[in-house]
Amino acid sequence: MVTLPNIGLFDVGLSLVYLVIIYFFAVRCQKNKIEDNPEFRYFLFGLSTKIIGSITFVIVSMYYYQKGDTFLYFQIAEDLRSHLFENFEETISLIFTPYHDLTTFEYNPLEQYNYYYERSSTWFFSRIVFIFNVLSFGSYLVSSILFGVTSFIGLWLGYRTMCKLYLQATKMMIIPFFLIPTALIWSSGILKDTIVMGVIGLLLFIFSNVCIYKKKILSNLLLSIVCFFLLLFLKPILLLILAPCLILWGLSYLLRNTLSFKRKITLVITFFLIAISSWFLINKTVLNVTPKYQMENLLHTLEGFHIQHPKHIIANSSYSLGEIDYTPIGLVKKIPEAINVTLFRPYFWEVKNLPTFLAASESFLLFLFVIFLFFTLKRQHLINVLRNREVIFMITFSFSYAVITGLVAYNFGALSRFKIPVGFFFCLGLILILYSSKKVKITINKK
Repeated sequence: MVTLPNIGLFDVGLSLVYLVIIYFFAVRCQKNKIEDNPEFRYFLFGLSTKIIGSITFVIVSMYYYQKGDTFLYFQIAEDLRSHLFENFEETISLIFTPYHDLTTFEYNPLEQYNYYYERSSTWFFSRIVFIFNVLSFGSYLVSSILFGVTSFIGLWLGYRTMCKLYLQATKMMIIPFFLIPTALIWSSGILKDTIVMGVIGLLLFIFSNVCIYKKKILSNLLLSIVCFFLLLFLKPILLLILAPCLILWGLSYLLRNTLSFKRKITLVITFFLIAISSWFLINKTVLNVTPKYQMENLLHTLEGFHIQHPKHIIANSSYSLGEIDYTPIGLVKKIPEAINVTLFRPYFWEVKNLPTFLAASESFLLFLFVIFLFFTLKRQHLINVLRNREVIFMITFSFSYAVITGLVAYNFGALSRFKIPVGFFFCLGLILILYSSKKVKITINKK
């Protein structure tokens, strides 16, 4: 049985100590960097939003929902931390043990929790939480804050990457990175989404270093492999959509006026062959421990989601796409509805609680932004937009992942979390469309 963690004076006091340390180094970092990097004037602001998001997440989770997978992850990590003092060697061995080998140990941290969650990814993420719990001395509040700060580091690197390319859009790009309320809450606490968003920001930084600036290529490629493996074990479907989009974005810079047309075509075809081969390899090897994500099980998994998700997470917040034929053709017919529900729902008349109202407000503002661009984007500006590598990358990913998110969530509570990467890239893409239409020159800063 998972119990709610306690938050007392120790937690508040320790969090204040950590915040003093974090801001001490943050202020020094901003002071040293701001002269040569003007985007650093938003450094403390971005950090503060993530910390506020972490604290809000704790309050909402503990005093509004009072249940959720965040407490499962924390409890498993706490069980491991407690076992660390009883049997240090066995605990260290457990940390490096995959889920399917846990049966070889006398102590199994997952055995007592009869949850519907996918156990291998739960075990993988709980081991990450364990590291933060050790640093926080078992404080749920402090662990959540440290999660938010860690995610901020990755997002900040991604933000700096985009600022180097679009210096004029520095201020407006703060919105998708640090000011989308639901994303700020659900990706700043002890949840997989927090790590995922930090990894996404880090991948933007890595690919720009490798493909645009040609800096520290080997170390960045090795770091990208680590990031891909994190996504593979935390969000496999996200990886299968994001990785090709990222690689094509990078290739678009690498192929720029450096190779003949024939060699470019050859390289692109080779990439697709490697990508397809890698997909099948992952499907038959790594995903054996998470069989619901294998190709032959995807339709069955989707049908299972439609049965499970309306029954939990947020009461009376389920939605439906109507009757679905669980075949490839049947799902294709639902693509427009899935994209719409991800980007623009819930509508205000579907609101039944405060979290849904917040999500509806965001969706409505996003809709207004789309309408604004539609009426202000002139025909001659479309050429500038279509030539923009970042816009193509972000909109392609957004629509692709929006389809999956809309089909899978079937609950506005789950949708708020699942759609975080979609909202991030779609909002960022719209901002870049606005600046592309103004023929803003891309600035490639070699620093």
